[in-house]
Amino acid sequence: MTTSALPDILTNILDEAPIPADKLAYLVARAKIRLHDLILRRFEVAEDKGLDQATVARRLGVSRARVSQQIGVPGNWTIESATKLAAAIGGEIDFHWMPFPPEAEIKLGAKTVSDPPEQPSEAFQAPDEISLINPEETDERP
Repeated sequence: MTTSALPDILTNILDEAPIPADKLAYLVARAKIRLHDLILRRFEVAEDKGLDQATVARRLGVSRARVSQQIGVPGNWTIESATKLAAAIGGEIDFHWMPFPPEAEIKLGAKTVSDPPEQPSEAFQAPDEISLINPEETDERP
């Protein structure tokens, strides 16, 4: 018996057309929380190295209160606002695809299409979350 690590709300999500609004809202909220947690963790690391909200505010050309508000609650972050905040903290946001089914299969109408097998390099490890790219931590450039 195959088991899934997906929350119950996402079980069989691809079997429904259209995808129910509550499931889409759940995914949007989960993505916002993940992004906020990522930015917050990276800010805390940078804070330990001497970065403060006033410096981030100067880098962005906004008030320290605005930075405090953004870091405190994700609110309605856009890709633009999250990217600017990440840059002011000292990194870049990188995204990773996480398919719903544990097997890399998606249903398209009556057909089932399998993703081609990937042959990652030895150094590749599948990420568990969205991560920031920090040029100081890697020699690779996108």
